[in-house]
Amino acid sequence: MPSTTTWGRSLAASIVKHLPDVEDEVLRNRPVSAYLKDRGRFLFNQGGNGFDWRIKYKLHTVQGNTGETARNFTRTNRYQIAELEYRGYQVVDAIYKKEMLENRGPEQIIDLAGDMVEDLTESLDEHIGDQWYVDGNLAGNENSLHGFESMMGIDGSVNITTGAQESSARAADLYGWASDTYANLTTGLGDYGGSQTSGVWPDGQAQPAYDFWSPVVANYTSTALPGSSDTWAAQGIEAIRALQIAVHRNGGQNNAADFGVLDRSLYRDLLNLLDDKERVLVTNDAGLRSFGFKNVVEIDGVEWTHDYGVPVNVGYVFNVDQMDVRSMQATFLNSDENEWDIDSQSMKYVVDCLANIKFKSPRNFGKLYGVA
Repeated sequence: MPSTTTWGRSLAASIVKHLPDVEDEVLRNRPVSAYLKDRGRFLFNQGGNGFDWRIKYKLHTVQGNTGETARNFTRTNRYQIAELEYRGYQVVDAIYKKEMLENRGPEQIIDLAGDMVEDLTESLDEHIGDQWYVDGNLAGNENSLHGFESMMGIDGSVNITTGAQESSARAADLYGWASDTYANLTTGLGDYGGSQTSGVWPDGQAQPAYDFWSPVVANYTSTALPGSSDTWAAQGIEAIRALQIAVHRNGGQNNAADFGVLDRSLYRDLLNLLDDKERVLVTNDAGLRSFGFKNVVEIDGVEWTHDYGVPVNVGYVFNVDQMDVRSMQATFLNSDENEWDIDSQSMKYVVDCLANIKFKSPRNFGKLYGVA
């Protein structure tokens, strides 16, 4: 334990010295942050009053040409602008002079000062671990990150035959009708024009503007799935397969899902389904398993695991290359220098976070949910 003469210098430096190692451990502790860290998707020292990005939401109209066809030159706006503000969290504590004097020498049981960074970061870690999935649009979450649920709201379902919106979700329909606002853009099909040109969404073909900002919410209790009963426990694999294909509806290597997370009860039922089918549960040691996660199975090339913060009876599928975390500070978790308060006779500590999650487009992500 440092002597009382080092309060203003050594104690101020100790929390900064230990923070990088503790932060690294924190980020590797949850499947979402572990994948993001591995892919280099944490961006630091981000400035500005929030951030925005431009989305090409439609293509130019292609016309036939005989070599003599008249041309009408008109301007085409092909971009929408998405924007988010920075948000964050903080944890604070203080050690009073009398505590410091008591907590030294042979009488010391707990190293209050030395353990402070770990204690503060542990508290922040437990909270942030659930924030990857939080709905940052909900009242009361104004300071929370924009997690996965910030873009996953639905209003009814997509009619499985006509593709029209059903205001009351139907058991026969396989997908929910997206209805949310993320980064100041709405997620509903056709909100910015375009149309489904063939088939029924998300199958068939759609003009880019029709669903450029629409995530896929798959109904795992749909009667359209080929399960022995209309439950996750009976047709979870079929629901996962439908979701993975729908999220990858535009093709290309960068649009395929990397991994999925489930609530623990859904994961347990998935393991039972895989046992019944006598399938191989794990086919490689890359991805989540290489990060130290052992409870991992693979469905059609996509890893699935469970995570504590996932809402009950819900699952998500992620495309890591289509998201990043932007931090205003040099680290995701930051500690200002400890400060001695002469009035209260205490050393003050703080660990904080100012950042937000950027999903390049909701169309690259999906959710599993019992819609009806």
